[in-house]
Amino acid sequence: MSELTNANGDDWHGGLAGQPNNYQRRIGGGLYTEWGYIDTEFYSHVSFHGTVWATNPQGTKHYNVAPWGGEINSHSNESETILEFICVTP
Repeated sequence: MSELTNANGDDWHGGLAGQPNNYQRRIGGGLYTEWGYIDTEFYSHVSFHGTVWATNPQGTKHYNVAPWGGEINSHSNESETILEFICVTP
């Protein structure tokens, strides 16, 4: 999660201390925090159009992370249709 956003939302509290459920632009703070809203409007060769699926480090909790603000929303239904994902490593 921290590879995508530095927000804190739902039951995720691994972002910046005191940061609400949106990212704060920072270098070294995750993909969205460094690059902002990644969309074809700003970056012509990308195709992110919706939320991205993520898990906690233990893989026991599932989340959606929104590229337009880094918001975190949890979900529990693994069969839910998720249209996009990003593979990142710390």
